[in-house]
Amino acid sequence: MRSRGRHVIAALVLCGLAAAALYPFCGLVFRCGCTAMWLTADAHCNVHRPTGPHCPWCEHPGLGTVGLVLTLVFQGLLYLRVFGRSRSATASGFAAVVFFPLAALLAALLTWLPTDYPHFMGSETRRRLGLPDGPVRCFRPELAVPRAEAGEAAGKVP
Repeated sequence: MRSRGRHVIAALVLCGLAAAALYPFCGLVFRCGCTAMWLTADAHCNVHRPTGPHCPWCEHPGLGTVGLVLTLVFQGLLYLRVFGRSRSATASGFAAVVFFPLAALLAALLTWLPTDYPHFMGSETRRRLGLPDGPVRCFRPELAVPRAEAGEAAGKVP
């Protein structure tokens, strides 16, 4: 029973770390402008600009959720692996916390690849690596059309 409590505490710590680091990590990896929740969170994210490209995690919240879940899964797998060898919840939890940056980076990469977002850990990464755009759109040029022109295009004259 005592060991189960330590596992629950470790899981809560890992979830809290991942949740608190989600926005700043998003800003770091996707160069989008996101910061910590207690600062401005996504207020300065490029998803709020009328033209793209837009951050994949903020443009598609499902991708952000998948990124968070994958990060937790990767950390959980490492936790179980270390616990299986050490039988120490403390050592396993510490290893999983230290592993967070790599787990989150791998999760971000896996959620970035199917998008057409150009930046990943640097500017124009997709072009520099010669990667084709994925099917998930993060650049929406139709958002760049001013509202008056959009109304005229739809047959409505203001």
